[in-house]
Amino acid sequence: MRKLSFLAVTTVCQIILAQESPSEHHYIPHALVARANGKTTIVANDPRPLKQVVDALVEEYGWTVDFEDPQYRAKMDLQDATSPTWRSEHPGEPGISTPAGARFVSTYPEKDPGSSGVLDERSVLNKVVADYHATSNPGQFAVYDEGSGRFALVGQMARSDGGRMEGTSPILDTRITLPMQERSLQQTIELILENVSARSGRPIMLSSAPANVMFKARITLGGEDKRARELLRQALDQSGLVIRWACLYEPTFGKYHFNAIVVPGT
Repeated sequence: MRKLSFLAVTTVCQIILAQESPSEHHYIPHALVARANGKTTIVANDPRPLKQVVDALVEEYGWTVDFEDPQYRAKMDLQDATSPTWRSEHPGEPGISTPAGARFVSTYPEKDPGSSGVLDERSVLNKVVADYHATSNPGQFAVYDEGSGRFALVGQMARSDGGRMEGTSPILDTRITLPMQERSLQQTIELILENVSARSGRPIMLSSAPANVMFKARITLGGEDKRARELLRQALDQSGLVIRWACLYEPTFGKYHFNAIVVPGT
């Protein structure tokens, strides 16, 4: 995350907006953050701009916030991200699609206007999501309180090809049964995801994780007819590791990629 003065962020916003066209988003590698007059402004520009803001909040405050895509399906929510070289070498074959996110700006009070005067994580996340829904960016999200100081932004709606927002079933709300057994954290997460794939009919795979620590961490976990997200949270709580996840939908092949990410500073 890049911290800039309020004037600098305003200037960047103006440049991005002036340059942006429907086919060219001028993405930035990190969200831009500025504080002024008791407020914080975050500027994102990414295929998944809400996730980019979440990443910035995690880095700034050390919060544990998970992120889950809805199942994007409308052409207006997707863009071609195929390498020109690959495209020229594979004429006629389908390319790679990603969400067609664009510029997104969110502003929130640096302190809770209530009696505590302390920045409230839930209030910030609710404000960010409300700001996101006021844009035309892909998907709509809900803030989940997962307990133990953990929150998630979960995709619950996506556009149809006709342009209407329609509900989607969050992949990690899938209910599964896991035999009680001691395993490594890595094995536990992989088994949870295998069960989700089988039960939901939507493939989900572990794509990235801090394997060195996840293989060492041993936990004993099981449960009958439990939501997958609940079992994942219990697994991470038992491990003693501060890890969040990003569950990203790959529209080209209709599968989810589960990424486990160590929270900075832990």
